[in-house]
Amino acid sequence: MEAREITDSLARNLNLATDPAVHLQVSADHFSRRAHTADGAERERLSESMLRIFPTYSGMQRKTQRELPVVVIERTEVAG
Repeated sequence: MEAREITDSLARNLNLATDPAVHLQVSADHFSRRAHTADGAERERLSESMLRIFPTYSGMQRKTQRELPVVVIERTEVAG
């Protein structure tokens, strides 16, 4: 991974800490959510799930000295 990619990745995580509002698009659907970077027990639990779904994830982690971020995207409450 190049220095710029590392810097960009760290900047995205800092941006989530500052402003967790995200806007997503899946096909033609657009929606707003909140995101945060998982840590501690939450990160461990989600990392284990990731390994079951995407086994090459462990190889990605071994290729770097930094901890790969696990980003959680949550539904926002709908007023109504």
